[in-house]
Amino acid sequence: MLSKASVAMFPLVLLLHAWWRRGRIGPRDLAASAAFFAISLVLGIVAVDLQAHRAIGVDAVIPMGTWIDRTAGAGLAMAFYLFKCVIPAGLMPIYPRWPVDGRSPLEYLPWVALAAVLAFLWRRRTGWGRHAIFGLGWFLLNLAPVLGFVTISHMRFTWAMDHLAYVPLLGLLGLAAAGAGAIEDRLPSGGRLCAAATLAVICAFLAVAGRRYAATFRDEATFWTSALERNPAAWLAHNNLGNVLLGRGQNQAAVAHFEQALRLHPDYAEAEYNLGLARATLGELPSAVDHYEAALLLRPGYVDALNNLGNALLRMDRLPEAIGRYAEALRLQPRDVQAQCNLGVALMREGRGPEAILAYQAALRIDPDYPAAHVNLGNALALANRAPEAVAEFEAAARLMPDDPDLHFNLGTALMQAGRQPDAMDQFREVIRLRPDDAEALAILRRAGMAQGR
Repeated sequence: MLSKASVAMFPLVLLLHAWWRRGRIGPRDLAASAAFFAISLVLGIVAVDLQAHRAIGVDAVIPMGTWIDRTAGAGLAMAFYLFKCVIPAGLMPIYPRWPVDGRSPLEYLPWVALAAVLAFLWRRRTGWGRHAIFGLGWFLLNLAPVLGFVTISHMRFTWAMDHLAYVPLLGLLGLAAAGAGAIEDRLPSGGRLCAAATLAVICAFLAVAGRRYAATFRDEATFWTSALERNPAAWLAHNNLGNVLLGRGQNQAAVAHFEQALRLHPDYAEAEYNLGLARATLGELPSAVDHYEAALLLRPGYVDALNNLGNALLRMDRLPEAIGRYAEALRLQPRDVQAQCNLGVALMREGRGPEAILAYQAALRIDPDYPAAHVNLGNALALANRAPEAVAEFEAAARLMPDDPDLHFNLGTALMQAGRQPDAMDQFREVIRLRPDDAEALAILRRAGMAQGR
């Protein structure tokens, strides 16, 4: 349960197992399974709450419909999973979402077929039917939580995902193995050899197909590219592949995928935000501002969008607006260290040094090991002629980023301002060690050497 909440149905499987072994469920079985029921109930509620309030997202709209629609959709999903488990052809990372209309009688055929099969097996429960009920029951019970009766985050973009069938599949595998063993017992020796050869061919085919499909999961770029090759309308795949490309510096390609995600899903706040990031990276700041604002219209409390909108406005020298956006982000998320530090930068740029110092200090109260806040606070203190305090901040930053030549240069400058000339020269030598062609540090060292007759 701590690793995969979909095993919440395990206590029912335990009772089904007791029935399979002894033909009944007794009081001792109920008592023995009680602890498992308690664990599943508590952690199951936690899982449902996390799905509703965090995994799904505040801007996600999942058209699950009425309970009639959910029942029809669950039957279709059950049939889909059963087909893919028996014939694993056409597998893909994101399946197209099929339409669900609870008013159509045809959509209830899976439930009718299931009822007929279970009734048939129940009449034969004293023999092989009991084994079939156990295997099929394992499959159905473990699949039940992901069929659509409970809303799950993946239902934003698809009704079914392969990995949700891993645990249910065990029931069908056990049933298939038992069936193969029962058939083998009834075959003559020649037939057994033929059956074994046939099974070997099937297993070899599945092994090759499985190896080929496993290559899809080599890395994120391969995974999302494969998803789009099989399902070009997968807007989530467009967005996530865009993120991968953006991280690689392929900004124009990322823009194309974000734009396609928005064409497929116009109300997707995350794609608007990511398109804003890409436009800002390309230097297209007015367009970036438009996309950040569009993301905020779709998701008014989107703190990352507020923060990056502030960054874009700051780069455009629209300082009062940038300050307002940072302040709004901090109102919504007071412990956002990045927004707090960015607010300090904007205040500093507007000439409000004392307020900037307070903002940087607030950022360090949130995260004492945030290097940018130490550096920016050191710069602000140096400009305010508070050299000893600036030195302390630069030294704290240098402990966090020992290989940053710019930081050592700033520390050396602050030490000179504080009258600590020998220590300052040590920092400029460190700059030269890290960046041998730094002309300014070389000039400072040369002047110092000439002044000392060296």
